[in-house]
Amino acid sequence: MTPAHVEALRAAGLSERGVAQVAVIAGLFALFNRMADALGVGRGESVRPRTAGTEPDPAAT
Repeated sequence: MTPAHVEALRAAGLSERGVAQVAVIAGLFALFNRMADALGVGRGESVRPRTAGTEPDPAAT
């Protein structure tokens, strides 16, 4: 978030606590996205555990 974002939130009527909550939520969102990218989540692979020795069906994706 930039100072301009903070001013826009204040102009919209958010309190200092509201601005802080938005900043925390935005930071957590960024963190979770980076973690998901690092772990390969959402790259077309199933998130369900696979049975040992089985391969995913490429036609199912």
